[in-house]
Amino acid sequence: MQYSIVIPTYNRPFHLKACLASIAEMDTAGISFEVLIADDGSDYCVKSLAESVDCAFPVSVARGQHGGVSAARNLGAEHARGTFLIFLDDDCRPSRNWLRKIDTWTDRFPDSLIGGRLRNGLKDNICSVTAQLILDMVYRRSNRGRRSARFLAGANWVMKRSAYLELGGCDTEFPPYGAEDREFCDRWLASGRAMHFAEDASVEHHHTLNIRSFANMYYCYGRGAYVYHMQRRQNGLSGMFDKFLFYAHVPTLLSPVSRVKGLSRKAKVCLLMGLWQLANIYGYLREAARWRYGNPRSSSG
Repeated sequence: MQYSIVIPTYNRPFHLKACLASIAEMDTAGISFEVLIADDGSDYCVKSLAESVDCAFPVSVARGQHGGVSAARNLGAEHARGTFLIFLDDDCRPSRNWLRKIDTWTDRFPDSLIGGRLRNGLKDNICSVTAQLILDMVYRRSNRGRRSARFLAGANWVMKRSAYLELGGCDTEFPPYGAEDREFCDRWLASGRAMHFAEDASVEHHHTLNIRSFANMYYCYGRGAYVYHMQRRQNGLSGMFDKFLFYAHVPTLLSPVSRVKGLSRKAKVCLLMGLWQLANIYGYLREAARWRYGNPRSSSG
């Protein structure tokens, strides 16, 4: 078995069914793979849903207690049979040639962590459009012009199963509100391995957002970012300086905003960019206060 496509999921049956349907439509001739759904304790029968999709490939379900995306990824890796793990979020829909492109990349870089591109699949949702622009900014800052990428989002990851297990998988002690993929990328690079951004191995990301969920998402990311930078400082790696250095590149990195069509949409994107920063900073400071004055093990708001 070459590949195990591991799909972590929790209480999102609509997205999971659409994800499986997209995989069923892929060009996979000559490539051996399985699909393994890592059920993070959903309230419905994931196995019944999987059986309702007409798939010409093996689909299995591993069920665990609700522990977050890190625990679900680790659960999937334990049960996987493929040489390579492909982690795919349940709200992602692969392009028809996605697996074939991945196969080309693993042939070239078998020992690297490969991250495929995420493309916004909700063009009429201005919050989702802005979230995509923010992700593009982060990728430009982290990966452009580098022999090895520095950050690849865990929604579209590929790596050898043996390497993932050797590193201990995703850190389940990491707070469940973001940045666990950043922490894993750091450990991967620290082990002497390389990472590559596979722009042509793309998936559509159908992450429906409104203003409230947009703000909450980046508030949570801010909380995760504090823990991430705190761990980096404890490990003798760069911390806050590297975070502030990001802002020196913002004028250049904001160039994608100019490609947004329509003055009204551009204005909305700019306002959402401001909300992103406010929510992110608030989450960061809130988590800093929690660790200094409160209970750092609590993940409640």
